[in-house]
Amino acid sequence: MQGGLWASQVLDFAPERAVVARPDFAPGLRTAVGAFRFIGRVAVWSAATLLVLSNLNVNVSTLIAGLGVGGIAIALAVQNVLGDLFASLSILLDRPFVVGEFIVIDSLAGTVEHVGLKTTRVRSLSGEQIVMSNSDVLKSRKGLTVEIGNTDAEGRLVLADALAAADEESPDLLIDMATLTGAARVALGPDMPPFYTNDEELASTLSEAAASQNDPLWRLPLWEPYNALFESTIADINNVASSGLAGSITAALFLKRFVDKAKTWAHLDIFAWTPSAKPARPLGGEAQGIRALYSVIAGRFR
Repeated sequence: MQGGLWASQVLDFAPERAVVARPDFAPGLRTAVGAFRFIGRVAVWSAATLLVLSNLNVNVSTLIAGLGVGGIAIALAVQNVLGDLFASLSILLDRPFVVGEFIVIDSLAGTVEHVGLKTTRVRSLSGEQIVMSNSDVLKSRKGLTVEIGNTDAEGRLVLADALAAADEESPDLLIDMATLTGAARVALGPDMPPFYTNDEELASTLSEAAASQNDPLWRLPLWEPYNALFESTIADINNVASSGLAGSITAALFLKRFVDKAKTWAHLDIFAWTPSAKPARPLGGEAQGIRALYSVIAGRFR
């Protein structure tokens, strides 16, 4: 209980100091951090309550399991609230735009009037007030604005920023590997990950290395016409395609938008798992594509 009291004091004091002490203090920050403080306090005291019940020989596992569907509903509601809060804080802390700034997002243009917990209000040139959800549009490291069409496709947003950061160095070869889509497994199964590149020499060399190293890979196309599936009316690009088809290809096309300076880029959509034991391939995690890539890199950069 004492730990809960101390944690509550920290939640009361630290965020407030962090907000007020900022030289670029924004009123919206106080609201957002206040909401985080409340959720943090609920989490702390929930944990403290479970510890007390456990010490009183109450079967906590049975109690939690008994929440059933109600517990799942609560968890989903909290997930939505936290999504709104994180989106709001990312705008208020990273400051891609501030109140009073004139912004242009795709075909929309206007002056930012307010950044709240859930929405941002923009006054257009015609005088119309535009209300956008904070979680709908986020600015990437590259500067592209991204409409969040599906919050379950958050991995590609992180990977896109990582690619943009690496691309800033203008590398000779930029490679990313990710268990990005289930569509890759639907297309090629668990044993043969697809790879994507516009470099014909790299594609040929990597295919040869995959065969010689017994490390199966298969090239799929970066079919440019599918870029139309990412069009957004409020941002430069959507984080998911408007069609559920060709999911691995469209995910690769999304990532490609964040690579400009690298001389050569390749994306591998790997499974990284062996579902059934095989000779030299035990059941479990599998370093798919690593042997083939090592062979290519060793040959290129000796």
